Amino acid sequence: MIKYGFKVVIMLVLLMMVGTIAVQASDSLTDKLELSDTVFQKYNVDLEEKYLLESLEILNDLNKAFPNNGQVVWRMGRIHNYLAINSDDKIDGWNKAKSYVEQSLELEANEPNAHFWMAVLIGQIGQEKGILTSLFMLKPMREHLERTIEIEPLFDYAYYLIATLYMDAPGWPLSFGDKKKALSYAKQAVDVTPDSFEFQWGLYRAYNNLNNKKEAKKVLETIVSMPLNNESLAPQIKKDAEEALAKFN
Repeated sequence: MIKYGFKVVIMLVLLMMVGTIAVQASDSLTDKLELSDTVFQKYNVDLEEKYLLESLEILNDLNKAFPNNGQVVWRMGRIHNYLAINSDDKIDGWNKAKSYVEQSLELEANEPNAHFWMAVLIGQIGQEKGILTSLFMLKPMREHLERTIEIEPLFDYAYYLIATLYMDAPGWPLSFGDKKKALSYAKQAVDVTPDSFEFQWGLYRAYNNLNNKKEAKKVLETIVSMPLNNESLAPQIKKDAEEALAKFN
């Protein structure tokens, strides 16, 4: 069974969250951005770094042709985020990625993808530096996720990640952990994308943490009945749900 703690959840988001909110730009820029996104999505299938580099090459060319474009630079940050994961100096790589996302927010303060990836990068840097730094970084993570949702109410992964924050963060006085808020956000993630195994499992965790066994069991039954999709962890989550459900009977 997978242990679905906060650090694991961030990695799941990185593997699964490859979609983007609609781009508003000139036709030629939009076409190139869509091409970059298409190449990037191939990385999600087989995790070959060549697709990251190919996507980044397109973005570097766009950055020269369309300097100071927020849509270009947040995507550059996203690519550098993934490149950093397998690098010798993760923090240096993530800080580089973060600088691109910060630039995007300076150019387009209301870009939801930039706020989302800023939250992810803050979390990863904090996790890598240690537990004390992680605690200090929880609040800015939450703020960027809340802003993501405020701008784009259908941003499912933002609901999922903030639910995990409230679920796994320590409670007062150390931090803002809140099991009831975690449940509220987990429900909203499922409301936006009900066929996601990942989000359904997050909802099960939220109910289970509140010791609401009746609703937790219902979610497990939903997961078990769902047909497998293209989520990489769908088979494992379904297996975990079957095992957890068996303990109720």
